[in-house]
Amino acid sequence: MTSRRTLAGLEGVRRVELGALDRQESAALLRAVVGTGRVDAEPAAANVVTELCGHLPWP
Repeated sequence: MTSRRTLAGLEGVRRVELGALDRQESAALLRAVVGTGRVDAEPAAANVVTELCGHLPWP
């Protein structure tokens, strides 16, 4: 589970804070999720998607 806020009251969870990814890491994650062909075919759109996500490592 991911959240921008601290989730209180959840038993047995381990909190891991993740920072923003750099541009290359963001692109690599997007490739893993939607496929290399799609990202490479539309690099400008892929850039917009990663910017809109704040380069955060959302699953």
